[in-house]
Amino acid sequence: MTRYIRLTHCDIFFADAVILVEGPAEKILVPSFIKKSGLDSYYISVIEINGRHAHSFRSLIEKLGIATLIVTDIDATEKKLGKNDKEYDSSVITAKGKGYKTGNPTVKDWIVGKEMVDDLLDLDGKENMVSIIPAEWEKPVKVMNYRCAKRIIRLANKIGGDLDEHAEQNPREGAEEGLVRLFVVQLHEGIDKDEVEQGVMKQMSSLTHDGKWFGRDADIKILTLEHMMAARRLGFDKFFAPLSKVSKYQMTFLQGTVPEVEFFTKEVIPLADSMKGDGCEALTILKAYSPLLSKDSTENPYKLYLRAREEANKVAALVNENCTIRAAVMAIYDSVLLTVPDVVRAASLTSSTDLDENAEEDLKAWAEVMDLPIDMVRGYDDYVNHRSRFDTHQGVKGLEFERVMVIIDDSEARGFMFSYDKLFGVKDLTETDLKNISEGKETSIERTQRLFYVTCTRAKQSLAVVMYTTDPEKVKNESIRKQWFEEGEIDLI
Repeated sequence: MTRYIRLTHCDIFFADAVILVEGPAEKILVPSFIKKSGLDSYYISVIEINGRHAHSFRSLIEKLGIATLIVTDIDATEKKLGKNDKEYDSSVITAKGKGYKTGNPTVKDWIVGKEMVDDLLDLDGKENMVSIIPAEWEKPVKVMNYRCAKRIIRLANKIGGDLDEHAEQNPREGAEEGLVRLFVVQLHEGIDKDEVEQGVMKQMSSLTHDGKWFGRDADIKILTLEHMMAARRLGFDKFFAPLSKVSKYQMTFLQGTVPEVEFFTKEVIPLADSMKGDGCEALTILKAYSPLLSKDSTENPYKLYLRAREEANKVAALVNENCTIRAAVMAIYDSVLLTVPDVVRAASLTSSTDLDENAEEDLKAWAEVMDLPIDMVRGYDDYVNHRSRFDTHQGVKGLEFERVMVIIDDSEARGFMFSYDKLFGVKDLTETDLKNISEGKETSIERTQRLFYVTCTRAKQSLAVVMYTTDPEKVKNESIRKQWFEEGEIDLI
C-alpha cells in the first residue's frame, strides 16, 4: 500500500470522511458537490489515487474505521480471442444484457461475488446499512430540524420512517405549523395540466394566506420527475427533445455548455438584450467574437464599428421579435456579425425532411429545431441555469424553498427506476418487485419513496403535491392508510 501513499494523502488520518477518486477531473468536481450538498462544514478529504487502486487502501480504511466513498468506473470488459486463439479481456462500453464483466480490481475486491456488469448495475447502495455499522461507532439520534414547519416534518417522519428508523426529526421550538396538501387529479384525454396547476397554486395561496403562491409575485419551486416535463410546461420541449438525444451532447446539454447552444445563449441572445439598452454588453460580445471587429482586419476600424452596430441592430430586432432560429442564423451569417458554428450553419440551409438516415445526428437535431421561435432557446437557458421556477425531483437535494409544488405524473415519465403509481397503490407490484422483496433487495417502490421524501423535505413552510392518476380514490385511500395525509388534506380534482 505504501506504493500508493503520497504526502498529499496524509490527511486521511485526520479527516471525518474520505472520498477516493481516480483522476484530476473528479478531484476538481467533487469538492463543489460537497459544498452544494451542505457537507463542507465537515473535514472530508478528497484523495486522487491516479487509477483503479482504491482497493489498496482497504486495510488502512478498515483499520481507521473512517467513512469512505469510492468514485470509480465499472470498466466493463468482454472476452475476445487474440493471437493463437488465446482469450483476453477487451474494454467495452458499459451496457446491460451483454454478459460483460467488470475489469476494475476495486469493484471486484469490495463487492465480492458481483463481477457481472448486469448485477452491478442492479445494485442500489448498501442493503440494510444500519446492520453493518460497527458497535463502537456513534449511532444517529433524533435530529433537530431548524428550517421546516411542523406539518412538513411530521410528513417527512412518516415517509422516511418506513425507510430508516433513524430518520425522525424534531421541529425547533417555536416553529410554525405550516401546511401540506395532496391534490389528486383524474387523468383524461385533453386534460389541461397548466390550468390544473395554476388552479392548485391559486388554492394554495388562499389556504396559506400567502400571496407568493400565485400571481405576478409568485415565488415557488415546482419539482418535476423529468426535465422533459419541465420543458413542456415552460414551452421549449420541441427545442429540448431533439438536442437532448444527441450522443455527444449527453454530458453537457443539461449544464448549458454545448458550444453550438452557447453560440445563442452567450452571444446572440445577450447581444439582442443589450441592444434594447445601452449596448455596452453587445459591444463587449462583438469585440470578443465578431469577425467584423477582428484585429486582423485591414479596413477602417471606425467604419467597421459602424457596420457592426448597424448589423447588430438588425439582428437584435429579429431576435427581440422572437424570430425563428433559422432567420436569426441566416441574418447573422449574411452580415458576418458573428461566427456561426458549422453544424448550425449547415442545418439552416436544409430541413430535417431533406436529410437521409446517414446524416450526423447533431445535424439532424439542429435541422429539426431551425424553424422554432428563438425564445425557446431563452426558456432552455433559463431552465438549465436555474432561473425558472422548475427543477427536477432529483436535482434539488440539499436545497430548501419556502413554497414547493411537487408534480407527480408517471404517464409523462419515461424512466423505469421510479413508480409513484406503485407507491400509491394504483399499480400492482411486478414479479421483479416481489422477487427483490423476497431477497431483501431494494425495489422501485423504495427508490420512489426515497425520492418522495427528498422532494417533500425541500419545503420550509408549505407544500402542494399534485398527482395525476387513473384512479384518484386509490391514491387517496393509500395516502390515508400510510398516514401521510389526513382526509381533510386531500383534494380530488
